[in-house]
Amino acid sequence: MSSSTKPVERYTHSLTELAEILVKHHDLHEGFYEIAFELQVGIGSVGQDDQRLPGAAIGVKTIGLTRIDRLAPMSVDASKVNPAKKPKRIVSGRGD
Repeated sequence: MSSSTKPVERYTHSLTELAEILVKHHDLHEGFYEIAFELQVGIGSVGQDDQRLPGAAIGVKTIGLTRIDRLAPMSVDASKVNPAKKPKRIVSGRGD
């Protein structure tokens, strides 16, 4: 690796790209899917001691796929992004 070549330090994906990656990872071949987030909310007081205020923090607990009924703006069609492989046809050399 030359000194002018920097390794990639960050990879980003759109929600649609992430859905495609997960459809392929889970070997799904049919249906429409979109990304789903499970959020966790924590509440409490925030701020410095003399200026505490009620506050909340939201964290992403999980990221996954949800199957939906029809194609939506940020969803993917599993049959297009991960089509099922057709079984290979075995041809005998006997002329049957």
